This record gives sequence, C-alpha cells and structure tokens, in this order.
Amino acid sequence: MAFAPTFPVAVVLLLTRTTLSQMDVPTRQALVMTVTTPPERTAAAAATNAARYSVRPFAPLLGGILQQVSLGAPLLVAGVVKGGYDLALWRWARHLPTLGADSSASASH
Repeated sequence: MAFAPTFPVAVVLLLTRTTLSQMDVPTRQALVMTVTTPPERTAAAAATNAARYSVRPFAPLLGGILQQVSLGAPLLVAGVVKGGYDLALWRWARHLPTLGADSSASASH
C-alpha cells in the first residue's frame, strides 16, 4: 500500500495483505508442536504466543516514529519484517523431518 499509485491498487494490496497476514500461525504452531515433546507443548505454545503479543504495544510507537521519515515507511517496514519472519519460518521448516515419513516408508516394505 505504501507504493500504491491509485485507490483500486491500494484496495487490492490491502485485501491481499489481509488474506496472507495470518497464514504463518498454523505453520508456526505445527512446527512448535513438531520440535517439542508432548509435556513441553503447552509451555512452548504459551511462550511463542507471549513473545508475539508482548511486542504488539510497541508497534504504534514505532509506526509513529517511522511516519516521521515517510508516510509509507511503517507499512514498508512492517512488510519487510513480516516477510523476513515468514521466510525464516519456511527455512526452518524445510530442515525438519516430515511427520509420518518413517512410518510410511516402513509400511511400504
């Protein structure tokens, strides 16, 4: 939206962002459950969510500071941070073993 030349383009970008903005949540939760043991899962989920929600109050403050640089700077920085987070999550997930891979391989033999 920071670079949208017209209102219709801004609407399409906003709707796209809204559609994609929470797609990391189930992936992140599944990955946390994959790398933790059953007794650790509740604490791991709580710690992950606490980390996400504890920094949210600082977003308006940072957005206000960035807006002094440029009106679209908060949107640009948020997009870069979110994209970096999603890419890091994807990169981490690529190196984890696939769930059920061992059982399906042994069942076919």
